[in-house]
Amino acid sequence: MRKRKNIINLTLFIILFLATIYILVQNKNSSSTVQPNDFAIDDTSSIRKIFIADMKGESVILTKSKNNWLVNDEFAINQSRIELLLDVVKRLEVKNPTPENARNNVITEMAAGAIKVEFYKRSKKAFKVLYIGGPTQNNLGTYMALENKDKEPYVVHLPGFNGYLSEGYFFTDVNEWRTKEVFNYKATAIREIGVEYLGDGDSSFKLRVISPNEFKLVQLSTNEEIDLNEQKAKAFVQGFSKLHFLAIDTDISDFRKDSILNAKPIITIYVRNLQNQKKTLNLYYRPTDIRTRVELFPGVDKEYFLATASDREEDLVIMQRLVLDRIMWKTEDFKIEK
Repeated sequence: MRKRKNIINLTLFIILFLATIYILVQNKNSSSTVQPNDFAIDDTSSIRKIFIADMKGESVILTKSKNNWLVNDEFAINQSRIELLLDVVKRLEVKNPTPENARNNVITEMAAGAIKVEFYKRSKKAFKVLYIGGPTQNNLGTYMALENKDKEPYVVHLPGFNGYLSEGYFFTDVNEWRTKEVFNYKATAIREIGVEYLGDGDSSFKLRVISPNEFKLVQLSTNEEIDLNEQKAKAFVQGFSKLHFLAIDTDISDFRKDSILNAKPIITIYVRNLQNQKKTLNLYYRPTDIRTRVELFPGVDKEYFLATASDREEDLVIMQRLVLDRIMWKTEDFKIEK
């Protein structure tokens, strides 16, 4: 399977490399036919698919179905990231042609390292194809070329933005596009929440949502209902909206990752929605290393946890303690103040 993937990536690289050379090298003395807004897409709502590929053989497909975008037809997308990309392509503007004394170097660099971006509507044929190169010398523009135009690289920028567009918008890594969402529930969509602490049944509980203002708290160690402050319960349930992880831990070794995942989670948190669908978050202590700072106790990071979620169990992600404090409640946190 890996050998087949490598062959596919190599084939993609060769095709992209040859296509880039073809687009860029021809018609050196052609007069410009590109208008200032030719790189832009005015009606981004009409875009149904975006294909992004680089010269390393990496690629990603972003597809829109109704109002939702998917990554590689499989993963939920980072909504803010796709919105930013669409805003960028809507505002692209040609600043000036590539200076003649820089043209050959730009063509060479783009032929070796350009990113190809194809935009589709409902047709199987792309209606716009961009080749994204590197930054200008002053970093205030980006070299780009348009397929089916005069095949020349131009300096393109975003009016009002001081910077270049090569990085931060046109990713080919699928993980850069996947959502970092862990929980995102409206309070009215939750039926039950459970929080279980390893070896601490008294702090562990299930909170059942009877109505927006009525809750039932059950302590796991005794399986008995506990009196609670309704306002505190309401605040706790509202904390499960727009909760995200920080990043995938790509630095951890496979050995350490397996060791962590084979251990029991120190905290397990689940949410059950009104359709009785359950989503679980497992939390683990994050071992300290040269990048971590204050220790909770020797060998354990105080500010971050490692976690897995039931909808992406293959990833070990990093979560901030500050974010988790919204949902890492204990039975005693619901007490009625006397």
